Amino acid sequence: IFAFDDPKTADALRFIRDNSCRKTTVAEVALFSQISRRELERNFKRELNSSPHKEIQRARISRVSNLLLCTTLSLEQISDALGFSEVSNMATLFKKIDII
Repeated sequence: IFAFDDPKTADALRFIRDNSCRKTTVAEVALFSQISRRELERNFKRELNSSPHKEIQRARISRVSNLLLCTTLSLEQISDALGFSEVSNMATLFKKIDII
């Protein structure tokens, strides 16, 4: 549940979270939200002090964390399932993103 002044930001975040199991682009989020990419970026900056790209990364790493904790899948299986080209790319992003 998201509470923002702008309902399109909430819709965009919901789309990002619902699609965190695949590689999602900012352009897809903007298209889903029916606003321009620039407007989406301004909305995220205003509402979240973040960017759509950063939120996509956070959602994907949150999904990685969940799969690591709740399944017996290997790193390779998780990486493949979430659309990372290499396990090392997933690991690098995991180290870089602060999801807490």
